[in-house]
Amino acid sequence: TADTDSIKCRLEFNCPVTKEETDEDEMIFTKVEVLWGYKNGIKELQKKIENSYRNNSLFKQNRPVETALLFDIIVDNKDSCLKRIELKRGSYSPFAQFIMDELKTACSWTPSEQGGRPVKSYTKIFIRLHKDNSITVAMPR
Repeated sequence: TADTDSIKCRLEFNCPVTKEETDEDEMIFTKVEVLWGYKNGIKELQKKIENSYRNNSLFKQNRPVETALLFDIIVDNKDSCLKRIELKRGSYSPFAQFIMDELKTACSWTPSEQGGRPVKSYTKIFIRLHKDNSITVAMPR
C-alpha cells in the first residue's frame, strides 16, 4: 500500500510467504558464492563432447556448419546432473539436440555453493562448433 500526504511518502510491502512455506531445496540461485563446475574440468567435458561428435554416424555424412549455441542450465545439488537445459541462442538443429543430450548425460557436475552448502543454480554454458570440427565449451566465471 502507498500512503502520501504533503510531508512524507510511505511504501510498505507485505509478503504472504512464510518461512515454513518455502522449501530451501527447491530454491534456484542466480548468484552464488562458489560457482558450479565440471568435476574433471571444462577441457575434459570439451574432449568428451568432441569425441562423441566425431563418432556420431549422423554427423559423419552431414557435417553441420560452424555454429554457436548458448544454453541456460540448472545444475542439481543432489545427483550431479543437469536439472534443466534450454537453448537460448542459436538455431535448434540436430547438432543442438546432440549437445543437449551430451550435457544431460555428463553427470559429473559439482553443484554451486551458497553459505557452505550445495544449492541448485541457474547459469549459462556456451558451445561453439568451428569449421575444423573442433568444439569449444565455455562457462562464465
